[in-house]
Amino acid sequence: MGLPDVAPMQEAMLKEMQEQMMANISSMQPTEIMKTWLPMGLESWMEMQKQIWARMTSIGTPNDNHS
Repeated sequence: MGLPDVAPMQEAMLKEMQEQMMANISSMQPTEIMKTWLPMGLESWMEMQKQIWARMTSIGTPNDNHS
């Protein structure tokens, strides 16, 4: 007795998943795709990056109050 052969089921499931993904992607506009990748919005990510860089560059300066 061995393990069951699940390859046919796996192939069928992967094919169905691929079809669903392709249908969803083809119906989405590029801006909608970006919204799913960046739920905070691009502006929020850029603002967060600015804040991080501001903190990083202020470390070790005489006005360093981040400790």
